[in-house]
Amino acid sequence: MTDKQFLRLTPFGCEKKQTYFEFGYLSVLFVITILLLFSIYCNWIKLPSHFNKHFAYSAIGAFLGGWCFDVKWFYRAVAYSKEIKRYNIDKTDKNSEEKGGIFKWEFNRFYWRLLTPFASLVVGFGTFCIVTSGLIPFIEVNCTSGKSAFGFSFIFGYFSDLAIGKMADWGNQLLKKQKGNEKDN
Repeated sequence: MTDKQFLRLTPFGCEKKQTYFEFGYLSVLFVITILLLFSIYCNWIKLPSHFNKHFAYSAIGAFLGGWCFDVKWFYRAVAYSKEIKRYNIDKTDKNSEEKGGIFKWEFNRFYWRLLTPFASLVVGFGTFCIVTSGLIPFIEVNCTSGKSAFGFSFIFGYFSDLAIGKMADWGNQLLKKQKGNEKDN
């Protein structure tokens, strides 16, 4: 499906409208998340115990990490899209990526861009819970403050896309080895 065909299926109809929507969406997410973080910090939102605050900071940190990752790709794609129009760059030139790290605006990644912060929240917060519970004995993290919970989860939220890919590779390798062992028996 070409970009033009995809745009006909969306409510936007053109690149400019979709770009404005995504910018507004990311801006609103950021404002809501910062307000939530500030409200928890100032105790405007009452949480049952001190430890639950660590979980809240962890979840918000993971979400903001994913938001930063999403925004990075958003502004790169928008900047490149403008660069294509301004300089008449050949989109099919495979060497253009090697020369300048150019990123083509891809309309069909719309839902990926919308859901990235939420997927990052799940991965970052899940990693925080697994590590702090002691399920992974060789990784010891003592998050005694909200800042450390936020920072730990922010890092995992930012790199969640990479982490999901690596976990899939690891799982595939593990399953292939297990299937190979079953054939030997």
